[in-house]
Parts: sequence; C-alpha cells; structure tokens
Amino acid sequence: MIVATLLTSGVRAIEVTDLKPEYFVVPKGFKGKIFTEIKIGPAHNCRTKRSTNRTISMPVWLMKEVSDYHTTDRYKERKALYYMLHGDDNAPAFITKEGNPFKVPEKKSDTLNTLWSRLRTAIRENSNPHFNHEFHDCRCTFIAYKLESLMD
Repeated sequence: MIVATLLTSGVRAIEVTDLKPEYFVVPKGFKGKIFTEIKIGPAHNCRTKRSTNRTISMPVWLMKEVSDYHTTDRYKERKALYYMLHGDDNAPAFITKEGNPFKVPEKKSDTLNTLWSRLRTAIRENSNPHFNHEFHDCRCTFIAYKLESLMD
C-alpha cells in the first residue's frame, strides 16, 4: 500500500510515512475517481520536505483500500503498540509491526528503505534482473504517469 500511495500521489518518503489515517477518508458525497484536495504539511499534521504546506491528490480506490486496512486487527494492534511506545494517539497510516513509523527523520534507521531493498531484490530474482530502481524513483514514475494522463 505504501508503494501504491507513492506511485499514485507523488508524495515523498518522509510524507508517506507521516500521513495519518484521516487523509484516506473519502469525503461523503464525493463521486469522482481522484480526490484532489488532500492538504499535507506542518499546518495539517504531516511532515514535508522543507516544512512546506501543499495539496496532493489520491485515487479513491486507494483511499478506500487504506481506510479498510485501518479497520483491521493488524493495524489496530500496530496502532496500540505505537501508542505504548510513543504516547501519541495520532498514529501514522502506516506503522511497522514493532509499532514504529517507517521513517524517523532524526534517526539513522530507515525501515522504509530496508523494505524497498528487499522488494527490489525479490523483483530482480523473480521477474526482472535489471530492476535497479531506488525508492525515490516512485516519485519520478508518478510524475511521468501524471504528465501522460494530462496529455490524453
């Protein structure tokens, strides 16, 4: 779900790891396929590069998928661990099984890049030996998809 969020919204690593569950709630009455008014940044309780407030878009199918995930026992257990460890009720949308964010800017540990490395290795071994992409390449892919959709 993290990779899908990256590829369809263009958020950075620090942003995807700090998105909160409320960002994935589809507003009542919304009928479109892509919701374009998701505000992120310090004013909206989400870290961004250079602490800039900005607006992102996200496909409704993904918002529903992640919202459904937030109702699972798996997420609820991780959220409880997050609260026990951090004393914060406002858990990120994506939490490690240990109850931590996937990326903490002040610390060297980076679970997100570790998992990306594992995914890249699995892709190389099972389907594409030339898959050498870095995590940040998801952002570039989003931009390419966005430009292509705007040209159609």
